[in-house]
Amino acid sequence: MAGLEEKVTDEFDEFRFQSWYKKIAETFGLNVDPDDPEHFYDYRAAYKSGEGPDQFGKWPSKYKKQGHKDQFMKIAGKWIDTITGKALSQEQIARLKEFGRITTDEQEARIKGENE
Repeated sequence: MAGLEEKVTDEFDEFRFQSWYKKIAETFGLNVDPDDPEHFYDYRAAYKSGEGPDQFGKWPSKYKKQGHKDQFMKIAGKWIDTITGKALSQEQIARLKEFGRITTDEQEARIKGENE
């Protein structure tokens, strides 16, 4: 979808960006303020790169901001930072669990049990 086919030049144009983002926001039911702190995406970076959401409204992970609820995901048994695509170290995992950013093994077991 590449941002509803907006042609992007090297020079950033805030007015064109706002127009581009407004179309996307209306299409996918997003807040029309691209700077809303609840978004957790860098929409300007996506615009500058000529990228946008797919047909389902999903944005490329590389535009997620720190703190996005799905920044850290367990994929094929490994914790991954979806922004960088890199696996987390055991130290990083322990710190994220400590701060409640990812689920503990006990929480995962409980969730799994509830969904069976």
